[in-house]
Amino acid sequence: MFNLFIHWLYTQTLPTDATPILRIAEEIVPESVWTLILKSSVFGDRFLAPVFRRLAHNNFVDLHLTNTVGARSGVAYSRIIWGFENLPADSLLLAMMVDLQCTVWKVADDSKSEQDLMLKLPHEFLLKVMATQSEFKQQSVTAAKLRACSYHLHETDEEKQACLLRSRRK
Repeated sequence: MFNLFIHWLYTQTLPTDATPILRIAEEIVPESVWTLILKSSVFGDRFLAPVFRRLAHNNFVDLHLTNTVGARSGVAYSRIIWGFENLPADSLLLAMMVDLQCTVWKVADDSKSEQDLMLKLPHEFLLKVMATQSEFKQQSVTAAKLRACSYHLHETDEEKQACLLRSRRK
């Protein structure tokens, strides 16, 4: 994570693809990119680097909602548990985790290790999933209706409008 921060200090950018992120971070395990980006967002917040935080936050959203094959992916339980322990209750990342759980999660997709972690999911997460699931049923919300821009952090209103326009074109 610190390597990513140093990279950002020099370039003021973060890569948006997993491979360069892992190369910069000197990580070997591809799955760790998700956790690395999530933790980088919190790091940026705690160390008063709001631009780094916003870039990491938005990368985490994009990795889940606008990945290269266009398929949405759920969030691993270990990241949900960590997120609910380390992010503020009103975090857009937590909202995205809940929304993805309600729209893309399938019991059959959980590995044995995920099934073991299911029992450790935070009570607050489970309550939000129940409430959101009920709301989504009434509104017929599907994964296809989730827009990354809804979960991005935007610096200005103009940036938010541009993001909304880009997401509508996809």
